[in-house]
Amino acid sequence: MMYKGFDSIDEAFAWMQEQEAKANADVHPAQKRIDRGTYALRPAPEVPCLIFGYILTEEEIREGEVFAGADEGELAFTMDILASSYQRGYRYGRWYSVVVPEGEIGDAHIANLWPLTKEVFDAAKEQGWQLTQDQYVSALWHIVDMSKTEDI
Repeated sequence: MMYKGFDSIDEAFAWMQEQEAKANADVHPAQKRIDRGTYALRPAPEVPCLIFGYILTEEEIREGEVFAGADEGELAFTMDILASSYQRGYRYGRWYSVVVPEGEIGDAHIANLWPLTKEVFDAAKEQGWQLTQDQYVSALWHIVDMSKTEDI
């Protein structure tokens, strides 16, 4: 992995905005359909493993924040930040893998995600967050079928 150095914080933020714009420009139509309440697959070749995600709904996010003790101001701030992130292509959810089988909360950009059916997500969960070769091929065919839909 290459590391990039910056001479200022402004330079770093400009570079991040540039990278985000490039990622959004290259998003596949099937990736644009990854929405709240859906499932996604994120290949992580650097680990290597597959990361399975469930994108939280706004209501689920609110419930989690209230459960964690957020007051009205904190809740409004969090929801505003996550709404902005969503518009920029980030999906906030719970992510599972063989490395973190209990899952962790976080976000990922849709350029790194592929839509996944609940059935494949549930099968991976039952199998310790792994897919058989047939299940993986089935998941890929689902992505191909979604990309052929004309109402994207």
